[in-house]
Amino acid sequence: CGSYSQIGGLLMDLGDIYYKQGFTDYSRKTYHLSVDYYEKDSYNRKGLANSFQAIASFYAKEKEFDVARSYISLAYKLSIQENDSLLIAETYRKLGDFYCFLAIRDSSLMYYDSALLLFKSLGHQLKAAQTFFGIAQLKENTGAYKDAYIFFQKSLMLYRHNNDKINISKCLLEIAKLFEKMGKYS
Repeated sequence: CGSYSQIGGLLMDLGDIYYKQGFTDYSRKTYHLSVDYYEKDSYNRKGLANSFQAIASFYAKEKEFDVARSYISLAYKLSIQENDSLLIAETYRKLGDFYCFLAIRDSSLMYYDSALLLFKSLGHQLKAAQTFFGIAQLKENTGAYKDAYIFFQKSLMLYRHNNDKINISKCLLEIAKLFEKMGKYS
């Protein structure tokens, strides 16, 4: 049937699908089930950390911030224990997203900056683009529209460089919304 890690990964994907379809209860249960499978595979701590990140994102979206914080903390601890630079950078970005969601600007920027440093040193342009996008959203949410525009442009540039058409469209849409907020229509 497959290894425990493969099943854990499939369950995470299924949790994402359930959430996108609006089946939050199924999504929650499926994410937690993925943890059970990753815990059975002592060699795949990265998968377990990714499950914790997904669960933290789920709870943040559901406005259960204390639960989200506990799961992102677990992901952070695992990424440090594994000494996996990419996993650490991804966890920093998720922490930036989490604090952005809570409107805790300084903490959000600190984690985003840490993530960017690691992503750049590892050569992960798409992950850096996601981080720039998060910073742009943070800037927009705090009314710093010109700064938001700059970071959306940085994100867009990296997405274009990598021919990521879906995220190019997403950036252009966000820039258009930003221009509307700024009253720039031409």
